[in-house]
Amino acid sequence: MPKKEAMDKKEKNYRFFQEKLGELLKDPIYKRKFVIIHDEEVKGFFDTFSSALEEAMAGFPPEEFIIQEVIDEKERVGFLISAV
Repeated sequence: MPKKEAMDKKEKNYRFFQEKLGELLKDPIYKRKFVIIHDEEVKGFFDTFSSALEEAMAGFPPEEFIIQEVIDEKERVGFLISAV
């Protein structure tokens, strides 16, 4: 698959995720889960990124899916760590 076509698929999947995120956040079952999106469809929810990745790699070409965490961006906390 050409690189541009692969990016288009991932972008469409990401837009689909953004459109559905509000709905997913309303259900506590999905919060903080990792979701596989393929062909603008939800394909499954997983407790860890690694389990979602393993499932997605077994079922879909790498350039055709995305994995996103169902989390409100306002909840995300960043940390800066430095060693002295």
